[in-house]
Amino acid sequence: MAAVMARLVAAAVLLALSTLPALAGGRFIVVDRRATGGDATVTWTLPNGVVPVSKGSGVDAGAIAATFRLAASGARGTLAAPAGFDGTVGWAPVTATRARYRDRTMPAGIRTTTVGNGLQIRLAGGNPGDAFLAALAAGAPSGAIFVSYRVDNGAEAIDHCVAYRSCTHRAFGGGGFRLVCGSPEADPGCRAVPPVCGNGVREAGQSCDGGAYCTSSCYFPDLSPACCQAASSCHAANGYYHYFYLTNACGGFNGDTPVTGGVCSAGGTCDQVSFDPVPLCCQLVGSCRDGTVSSTSGLWSFRYGCDGAQSGQTVPAAICGPTGACEPG
Repeated sequence: MAAVMARLVAAAVLLALSTLPALAGGRFIVVDRRATGGDATVTWTLPNGVVPVSKGSGVDAGAIAATFRLAASGARGTLAAPAGFDGTVGWAPVTATRARYRDRTMPAGIRTTTVGNGLQIRLAGGNPGDAFLAALAAGAPSGAIFVSYRVDNGAEAIDHCVAYRSCTHRAFGGGGFRLVCGSPEADPGCRAVPPVCGNGVREAGQSCDGGAYCTSSCYFPDLSPACCQAASSCHAANGYYHYFYLTNACGGFNGDTPVTGGVCSAGGTCDQVSFDPVPLCCQLVGSCRDGTVSSTSGLWSFRYGCDGAQSGQTVPAAICGPTGACEPG
């Protein structure tokens, strides 16, 4: 009888585990109990192998710091472990192969973290930001959750960047939730790190960074550039991604010629402008498709095919992820 009960218990445990997300390679957990008087917490474990784990070579507690960044559904969050040790709070011990940080007084920062060369990263922290928590409140995101753990150790900067696409979400009765993610994969683009606008390099999530068709905020001025060409003047007609409506708009300017992807120049001409290749993603219901364009003409055509022909939504600087959701690209 005892043997039978033991087998039944083992079977029940296996059944329960089968309902959880695969946690190979560590896990990422967010808990929000603020609605019932608690707090928000983040815990994370990443073993070596998904990406190489390293704290760098330095052993000076005053020179090592860590920054933990998160991104999901267009929202971002950040936790930090600043450099230094005051005898109670900070980095100690710091050896050639391992570093540990402790500050349990921090309600919204990193409370504890340990990173060991070739071993693993462990982290426990507080509220990563209200916007990030709000993005997760309704359920697991359809796209990926991106995580970055950067160690700055003297002159060294070591990034550990991963993405999670396997998550479960449980809402609490009084408000709040628990999100558990497993099976991380390497994210070479480090998409949890906000792109830098103005450095002349287009990074993941940026439409552009400089060039003839780019704003000072590194976005395209419009996803449907178009204009109406008259004999010696040009009228902007941005936003018309149906040719029929663009033609009607240009007809209001005394029958001007519509130019899809056209941009009015200082000389009064309606020109199609080239730019560095950028990925575009068309978000559909439950699926997506992507492509790359390198001109305002291609930009107009992509949006026409997505928003106009398929009733989708064009997402700039994005690629179609494996779960059918557009992701920064």
